[in-house]
Amino acid sequence: MRSFAKRKRIEDPKMIERVRKYPCTACGRIGPSDPHHVTTVKAGGGDTADNLMPLCRLHHVAWHQMGVGHMVRTFPRVKQWLEFAYRIDVLERVERAEKCIQTFTLSVSA
Repeated sequence: MRSFAKRKRIEDPKMIERVRKYPCTACGRIGPSDPHHVTTVKAGGGDTADNLMPLCRLHHVAWHQMGVGHMVRTFPRVKQWLEFAYRIDVLERVERAEKCIQTFTLSVSA
């Protein structure tokens, strides 16, 4: 049986502090912001510029309650940030989920 070593998470307290100073990506509210891990820490997401999105507390909670799809649909700047950070993987996941929902909705209503 083959075992795979868990990738070591990149921890960078200075990056966390830097992101806290940025305005909220969703609404532009001036900090302090919560550094939101786009890829969760549990999933191996590190404290890197392409994985830490500054969000005010309200929108950080909204992300966790409503999900990435809601944030991308509702706040164009969130989508722009993901594009700028080359997080195409996240945008593709949202697009696939949207297509599944549309397909399901069409099949139920037919």
